[in-house]
Amino acid sequence: MEEFSLEYSLETLQKLYGRDITEISKSAKPLVLEKIRGKWRDIAIEAIKFIKESYAKDHLPLTIRQVHYHLVHKPDLYSNDMKHAKKLTKIILKARIAGLVDWEMISEEESRIYDYKPSGASPEEAIKKALETAAYTVGKDPWKEMGKYVVIISEKRELGPQLEAIASRYYVRLVCTRGYGMWSRMYWESLRMKEAMKEGREVYVLFVTDHDPSGLDINRFGAAILKNWWKLDVKEVRAMLTMEQIKKYNLPHAPAKVKDPRAKWYIREFGHEAWEVDALGKELMREELSKAIEKLINRKVWDNVLKENLENMEKTRELAEKYLKKQGE
Repeated sequence: MEEFSLEYSLETLQKLYGRDITEISKSAKPLVLEKIRGKWRDIAIEAIKFIKESYAKDHLPLTIRQVHYHLVHKPDLYSNDMKHAKKLTKIILKARIAGLVDWEMISEEESRIYDYKPSGASPEEAIKKALETAAYTVGKDPWKEMGKYVVIISEKRELGPQLEAIASRYYVRLVCTRGYGMWSRMYWESLRMKEAMKEGREVYVLFVTDHDPSGLDINRFGAAILKNWWKLDVKEVRAMLTMEQIKKYNLPHAPAKVKDPRAKWYIREFGHEAWEVDALGKELMREELSKAIEKLINRKVWDNVLKENLENMEKTRELAEKYLKKQGE
């Protein structure tokens, strides 16, 4: 296999894809109403007005499809077809980037988040479940004790359950996005990162994407949003897939998609071969993700926190058992 020396920092990926270091996306620019021509200016104005008025009523976000169907009721202005729907989606994104529509006003449900889960269906069940599981949730956050905040961002939504098996073991938040539709999710994640930074914690973002024209660019895109748009001093780590991993395990390749708009930059560096995270298989994928997380751990702090947490787990379990026994009498 040919030798490559690519590093996966934002600066390197920006250069690989012919981008300026401060750039995020060539297409997603702030919306300027005065520059929109014809009926689309009226559509943009109506969409922004509808979104803001709706949110002012109950502070509940709309979906883009709801904005679409609102406009469908104006047949002289808008049509119920894919062409109008796609252009509306782009206009709303640009309006949010421009600050004409707040990020909270549009619902973001495409990402899969692995973090917290409900305890029960009813108050009684929730209390019982909380007591039964309290032993496993009590204690300190080892990352907070180490002065770090770690999140995994993956384009591979279908691998979420497998990645979650490792993320949960290390108390790490996992966000599985859908390709380039991560603008909204990065807003919500940026809020968490800002809170962590206020606490004096270092923020690490572990990226999991395919090693192909779009995969590497999605890594670049996510890092650029956080660092260039939200101005966050995060440390990006490419957990998977790297050329080192590809060579180490001699992973099978697939042809790079030459019709991908980003293909020419990728092919210039790597040729016509591309690789998917899935090629690692479950065991190697979990092993590599564990290695990436382990590198961030202060083992002394980690072990001390987990030891203290185990002691508190036992105390909590005893208290819960006594309470449940008393309730059953």
